[in-house]
Amino acid sequence: MRCEESVALLPAYLERDLSSEEAFELEEHLRSCGDCRGKLRQLEENRRLLSSNRLRAFTAPPPLADEVMERVHLEKRLRERRARLFNQGVLIGLLALTNLLLVFLLMHRTGDR
Repeated sequence: MRCEESVALLPAYLERDLSSEEAFELEEHLRSCGDCRGKLRQLEENRRLLSSNRLRAFTAPPPLADEVMERVHLEKRLRERRARLFNQGVLIGLLALTNLLLVFLLMHRTGDR
């Protein structure tokens, strides 16, 4: 097993989501590869840190929180505006298509007479 494959399997290995064959191959690789063992240890440590109470909730300073919320609201307004413009474009396209169909039908009908 190559290191790229090994590193890709490490998260699933920690979650015990590998087949027994995959786990065996990975463990064989880990026995002979110090770099991958180090990456496994780092992932295990990260897991312990994330599941522990050592991490405290982060509260952003008020100016930063205000700026972030302002950007969120701006993005929401832009998304809504884009949606409205798209819907208007679809409506205009349908109207144009309807007009073309009417012109075609009128031309075809007058050609029959």
